[in-house]
Amino acid sequence: MTGVLAVDIHRHVVRARMDIDLSPGHVTVLFGPSGSGKTTILRAIAGLERIDAGRIAWDGETWDDGGRRVIPARARGVGLLFQDHALFPHMSVGANVGYGVTGVSREERAARVDAALRAVRAAHLSTRPTVHGLSGGEAQRIALARALAPRPRLLLLDEPLSALDSPTRLGLRTELRHILTSEGIPSIVVTHDRAEALALGDTAAVIIDGTIRQSGPVADVFDRPANADVAAVVGVETALPGRVVALDRGLAQVEVGPHVLTSVATAPLAVGEAVYVCVRAEDISLDVGPASAGASPRNHLRATVLATTQEGPLVRVTLDAGVQLVSAITRPSAEELQIAPGREVTAVIKSTSVHLIPR
Repeated sequence: MTGVLAVDIHRHVVRARMDIDLSPGHVTVLFGPSGSGKTTILRAIAGLERIDAGRIAWDGETWDDGGRRVIPARARGVGLLFQDHALFPHMSVGANVGYGVTGVSREERAARVDAALRAVRAAHLSTRPTVHGLSGGEAQRIALARALAPRPRLLLLDEPLSALDSPTRLGLRTELRHILTSEGIPSIVVTHDRAEALALGDTAAVIIDGTIRQSGPVADVFDRPANADVAAVVGVETALPGRVVALDRGLAQVEVGPHVLTSVATAPLAVGEAVYVCVRAEDISLDVGPASAGASPRNHLRATVLATTQEGPLVRVTLDAGVQLVSAITRPSAEELQIAPGREVTAVIKSTSVHLIPR
């Protein structure tokens, strides 16, 4: 299936308009903080909620026009996966998976259940008489198999991994991406987890306060936010006010506090223009030796470590460089550099990692 799912939703405080790619295996992520309207949009696409105005159309076929015309959820050919699994406790694993498979022979139903369980690598669970005793990861695999078994033309996943413990979530994240792409069903995933969005999505739409603030390829959205609000939501830890002081051959010189930083100018800018200077924590490396020139323009800022925070395999380092910066380095690097509050370091930032947003 190729085409476009056109979404123009007005419902309560949600006003969202976007076109969703229906290419086989394409994954669209709806990303944003809790309460931003992501799930409302997903439920409207599924047909579980009516829109007040606007239009939802599948490749030109109107599903909901905000008025009298509406195609019910059961006729939209949509598969649903929720964060709480919603399995039927009195049914066997096979019966759970085959629940939505109707209008086919018993043999075809059994074949679809088997194929779906194999797709999610849960065929070994097929003979379980009930779903009692399944781990969180196993239950989510069964719920995904149930969504796949009817062979939907669109798969909708609402925070599919958020109810799992961290190790299980990490392991299933990569596997889920493989399942979604290999099954060839276009998917829409709701999440507020940045790592999950980056791992699962081909394209992303950032939703803030019920509106879509930016959409496009996942890497573009997360690496180059369109404005300060999007930068904050997608996790750009450093966003500082600055002013362009010079432009030369595709590079911009930007005054930020006591520093002048070099950035690659990817958007039209003018000397004197006010901007936000955005840098991701993982793009700020630390050094304790003298600054050295590299093959590409780099910014070297002397700084003092204010605080450190352990975050799994990373250490988040808050720095005072005349302006506050946040760096994320590996734990071995932090130990090797003896990173601790009061330590003098050099923050090194490539010009390609400095993203400028006009203010």
